[in-house]
Amino acid sequence: MVRVRSSTRSAAAARNPRQLTLYTSFEALRNGLIAGADPRRPARGLFYVVLALIGLGFLLQVSHLATTAPPSELGAQITKLCGYRLLALGGLLLAARVGPRRLEPLIPAMMGATIILLLLVWVP
Repeated sequence: MVRVRSSTRSAAAARNPRQLTLYTSFEALRNGLIAGADPRRPARGLFYVVLALIGLGFLLQVSHLATTAPPSELGAQITKLCGYRLLALGGLLLAARVGPRRLEPLIPAMMGATIILLLLVWVP
């Protein structure tokens, strides 16, 4: 049997255990950003999460569409949903390219446009 020595780091962690929470994760992320870590890493992670949510939403909509739409309209509806996803991806990439500093003055106008578009969902 081989003995493996524990490192001093794991020994220190065993003496002073801490529970990991969402708050401590955000705190570590903030401390890493303040210390000069690469800001692209969390931005890339957020981008991947948004892509996953877009894909999951697409799967949910297509599965619902497959049960409710007639087979003759299914292809056209799926193409329309893909178009919406491509527009969303284009907007996401454009916003990433422009950057938050240049988008900051436009936040009130974008918020107003978002509210108007959300209200227009109910217009037949």
